[in-house]
Amino acid sequence: MSKTKLEYKTFRRYFQNEFKERSSRFICFGIPVKSKDEAILEIDKIKSRYFGAKHYVYAFSLCDGYRKFCGDGEPRGSAGEPVAKIIKSYELKNALVVIVRYFGGTLLGIGGVVKAYTRGAQMAVDGCGLKILRLCIICNTKFDYSFLKKFSNVLSFFKAKILSVVYSECVKSNFCCYKLDFDKLEEKLFESSSGNFNFSISGEDYFEV
Repeated sequence: MSKTKLEYKTFRRYFQNEFKERSSRFICFGIPVKSKDEAILEIDKIKSRYFGAKHYVYAFSLCDGYRKFCGDGEPRGSAGEPVAKIIKSYELKNALVVIVRYFGGTLLGIGGVVKAYTRGAQMAVDGCGLKILRLCIICNTKFDYSFLKKFSNVLSFFKAKILSVVYSECVKSNFCCYKLDFDKLEEKLFESSSGNFNFSISGEDYFEV
């Protein structure tokens, strides 16, 4: 996954639901993904699980800018594109929507098909919920118990996130901070510790902070 974006909006959770439109059954999925391969794997799982459906429509958008949609035999522009438009309208990244259709024998017309897939995509977005992930710097540190309260206060002020903490002969902590706030957080920690605060940077990743 590309680490160039400072933040992106994505699905909070996996979601599945369904509805019927004039005898056709539409099964909707919203799935957080991190790569093209993961998206294709999830699509293949759904195709295998719902073998025998008439259409497997999907769209996904990734952080690296890659996007794809597929109408899977529905009239051109009536299925994959409406799903992709919903994803784009929310500016979602690393998000996959799949809609499975079991044809019920009644034609919906192009307008009806567009309406059904738009409804399914919106249902997936609403059901998943949304969150913003920010590119964070991950740090490791250890310090004396006397600095614990100040350390916690500084992290709280900058909305940094403690990933793990171990209380032994000293406090050992693994934490992350939004990249744009990191220099100020570092400065404040040194100031609060009279220059005695030590840490090491272990990497970068996206977190909800």
